[in-house]
Amino acid sequence: MVVMATKSNQIKSLLVSKIRQGEFLPGEKIYSERKLADEYKIARATAAKILEELERENFIVRKQGKGTFVNDLSRKIYNIAYLYNRKFPADYPWMTKLLAGMERHRGSRKFRLNVYGEKEGDLGHIKEDITGGRLDGLLINVELGEANMIFLEQHNVQAVFIENRPRHLGLKYPVVGIDHFQVSYRGVKHLYEQGYRKIIAICGFSGPTTREGFIKGFREAIAECGMSEADERIFQCDWSSDASRKIILENYGRVEFDAVICSDDIQASGVLSARNELGLTQKELGVVGSGNLFAVRDDAELTTFRTYVEDVGEIALRKLLDLIEHKPIDVLQKYIEPKLIIRKSSIRQ
Repeated sequence: MVVMATKSNQIKSLLVSKIRQGEFLPGEKIYSERKLADEYKIARATAAKILEELERENFIVRKQGKGTFVNDLSRKIYNIAYLYNRKFPADYPWMTKLLAGMERHRGSRKFRLNVYGEKEGDLGHIKEDITGGRLDGLLINVELGEANMIFLEQHNVQAVFIENRPRHLGLKYPVVGIDHFQVSYRGVKHLYEQGYRKIIAICGFSGPTTREGFIKGFREAIAECGMSEADERIFQCDWSSDASRKIILENYGRVEFDAVICSDDIQASGVLSARNELGLTQKELGVVGSGNLFAVRDDAELTTFRTYVEDVGEIALRKLLDLIEHKPIDVLQKYIEPKLIIRKSSIRQ
């Protein structure tokens, strides 16, 4: 079901837009309750409610006996929400890095960041904040369905997508993410250069954009290296190390493979555990991950990609604040190229 914006919310959004775009300047006197009601043909009580919400959110200030004036937005603290798939724990390393990147931007502009874990495709409790006008912008790290995309459009929500590209209403919203095509493509090429010839992929992405990019890169690299049946070499599972470990243990000896490219370092750690259980060396089973999550460990041996997740968080937040302040956006899609870090796990000696 599509939820329609109320007339009061539409009027409020229009006034906010005019303030942010400079049609109403800081310190300028604007509508009283009576004038607002007359201008938009609404009840006096509705006009009062709109002005109360604008004052609560610091867009205006009402001075006793003098009138209603536009506030200075440079003093405003923006309410930002970050929406992620709740199947991932709050301390998931990728998300920890992403949020750390957002914090880098705190010195330049003031914002309050609220984190929401909802099921894939759902806006959940954020809808209440949107309809109540309590949200200035939204960072979306899930794949949203068409009804929710229409809801954002109807409520004029400023939003930036992280990793997953919106699939409805065209490419209206900016997207920031990692180039996962390059992870699988360059990972396969590296393994091939090391002498591995039976490479499989383990993909744990839940979002279709990231999953499609990773799989496409794998297919192209497999074809260019002269290996056949790429689709039969792709295994999909959840993000956990236990899931990837089971794939290796259940398929080793049944499916021929001598190397694995994983979409995440946590999955790659599961492959390394299975390799140890099977008594194999990196010569018999090469492993490449993504994320550089274990770089601080003394025993880090995993070949991986540095994916600059902190940069993704910082860029996404900066683009969102620019949207809120109606500043121009340089590019709608920004995908950061990862850097291959070669370690022991993929060196075939």
